[in-house]
Amino acid sequence: MQAALDGATLDEASLVSTRLDGASLADAHLRYANATRATFHRATLRGAVLEGANFHRTAGLDADFGGAQVSGVKTTDAALAAAEDWQPVAD
Repeated sequence: MQAALDGATLDEASLVSTRLDGASLADAHLRYANATRATFHRATLRGAVLEGANFHRTAGLDADFGGAQVSGVKTTDAALAAAEDWQPVAD
């Protein structure tokens, strides 16, 4: 079953590593939510309010963000991603 969160108020919610594949979040409010490493494959976020949300390393293949308010959304930070992936050199 896929989540139906249309119109939900999730401002400042922690959605870190959450799998919301196929979910419907149309018109949901996710202001300043932390969706780091969350997945939104085939999800609907039409008209969602995403202002200031953190989408670092978030995946959303075929997600529908039509009409979403995205001002100030943080996307993947390349330097932070490189630091997260860093591995020590083996001796």
